[in-house]
Amino acid sequence: MPPSQSGGASSPGSAPQPSPSPLSQHHVLIGAVSAVILLIALLVGVELARSNADVICQKVMDTSDQGSCSNGTWTAWATTGQSTDQATCKTTYTDQRTYTGTRQSTTFHGAQVIGVLNLHQCHALGGDSGGEVHVDDETRAAMGEQPAAAGSNTGTMTSQFAACQIVETRTRVVQGTGSGAGCVPGGNNLDPRNVTSESRTETTGNVIGSAQTTSGSYDDYRNMVDAQLATSSIWAAPALLHKGETTLVYWTSDHAKSCTVTGTNGDAWPKTSVAALTGKEVSGKINDKVTYNLACTTASGKVLHDSTEVNIIPDFQEK
Repeated sequence: MPPSQSGGASSPGSAPQPSPSPLSQHHVLIGAVSAVILLIALLVGVELARSNADVICQKVMDTSDQGSCSNGTWTAWATTGQSTDQATCKTTYTDQRTYTGTRQSTTFHGAQVIGVLNLHQCHALGGDSGGEVHVDDETRAAMGEQPAAAGSNTGTMTSQFAACQIVETRTRVVQGTGSGAGCVPGGNNLDPRNVTSESRTETTGNVIGSAQTTSGSYDDYRNMVDAQLATSSIWAAPALLHKGETTLVYWTSDHAKSCTVTGTNGDAWPKTSVAALTGKEVSGKINDKVTYNLACTTASGKVLHDSTEVNIIPDFQEK
């Protein structure tokens, strides 16, 4: 019997197995990395193509506006205080009157079509305005045509009225006779030329009635605001004075983008590029009747006009 073989002798017919070479492992790694890169490139390409595709870009519009206090009446002027400077013998009177009316407020909630844009443009516009952007590829495909023009789409317009009040305060200075202990006050003279200043404060009260709701586009809403809420007003105090004197010119506006005031005496405001939606200015010296014209432009381009006159007190001379 032949002796058995021991140790690491190979079995008959078996071949030695070579270890993987470093070069082969390197090729496998390169292949895996290439596959990942190809997948990433494919995904980026799909996303890029999607972002460059035209879509219907809409922006959610949720806005509100409030009008001026109107549709009411003024009470008569009433004197609420007075004081006399004995040294100059001038008496200062404080008067007040109250306007009670209604104030309209409006709201719009809906979507405004910005236009046919790619995703990057759409999101950029939404981000700039702080609004939420909705992109609707499926709707456009179903329509089979271009969407409606920018600015369209229907939303909900709501109108509501509330009570309001304006309290107007004016100061009058009346010259008496004499001075010091011999001062005789001039009395409560309501002559408009004695008015030296005016101011207003406004408040809004409780809601009146039920809100009215209709459907319309955002452009419809802006047109409604212009038609129902945009106002302008101008006045002067005093409006009656002696030749060579000056007056104070006041103006206010609601829902306007810019206002200008021009006088037939050459006065003009504002002096700078500011919008001047409200203002108070001292006039130049007035030697003849002056008309002050106020022109305010709204967001839609509508121009509101108002005017006021300042007249001269005739000087009578004895013959």
